Amino acid sequence: MRRIYSHTRRSTLEKCARQYFYECYAASYEAPAQIPQLELFRDIDPDHAVIASDVVGQVGRLKELSSAYQAAGLILHSLIGEHWKHADWSSDWFLQQASQRFDAWVSRSRGDGTSGPVLLECYYRLADADETIAEAKHRLLRALTTYFADESIRVFVGELQRSDEVYTEQSIGGLPNVRGFTIMGRIDVAVRTKSSVRVVDWKMGSCVGDEDSLQLTLYGWWATQKFGISPDSVVVQRVFLGDGTIERGVRMNERMLDRGRARLKQDVERMEGLHDYGVKGFWEAFPVCDKEKVCHQCKFQGVCPAVASATA
Repeated sequence: MRRIYSHTRRSTLEKCARQYFYECYAASYEAPAQIPQLELFRDIDPDHAVIASDVVGQVGRLKELSSAYQAAGLILHSLIGEHWKHADWSSDWFLQQASQRFDAWVSRSRGDGTSGPVLLECYYRLADADETIAEAKHRLLRALTTYFADESIRVFVGELQRSDEVYTEQSIGGLPNVRGFTIMGRIDVAVRTKSSVRVVDWKMGSCVGDEDSLQLTLYGWWATQKFGISPDSVVVQRVFLGDGTIERGVRMNERMLDRGRARLKQDVERMEGLHDYGVKGFWEAFPVCDKEKVCHQCKFQGVCPAVASATA
């Protein structure tokens, strides 16, 4: 199985190791003729430690689920990407498309007969599904309205679009492997002028004051590799469309990249330590988070024993 590191996978592992197992390993598990013992399970009956074959099939289907907020985020980024290709199209068209696409996702999830990704809130018939879906749609339309109507963001976007080179929805592939793990990810926008490169990350929510320095550093590292420039020629920043906050750009330097690569190595070492357990289906090596909110928003709550016991 290919070893992959991404911001999404790291976030999932930090949130809940069991969810990380289901997302990255469970659906690909193939039971061997003889189940191997791993050191961690020396005193455990392997029949009780290895994921059941019927659960493997269920996980494969559940991986296709999406939360209402994830769906809203995907639609937002898709439409912003389209705007960069068709800047002359009216904002009303984009807002109408956002509403229609989200409503179609909800309708499909409630069983209108069409195929495609389904919202987990509808699949599990969660008690707060209607409230969550309505809030997700509100945030989507608010973010898109801010993108088009906020004067500072309009000026900011206009300046970016006038750059010498513009890249949208770009893979950050091409970075050196770390301990056999391929570094994967995606940037929203990167623009290049004669003197610098700027990488911008759109956020649907409001600014909360925290900073994912590793994600920003990975973007900066990618830019130095792709464009063959020094770190101090790269600026990375986030724009929060929930409240119109344009964060001050962070200019990269070699020290920041070194710190980022050191933290990346630490994350990868943790993933590496779990990799063999995941491939061999030993789900008990991945502890549950025991956080009600995380379980409530997890697409795998239908197969996770921890969730089942908590709601019994």
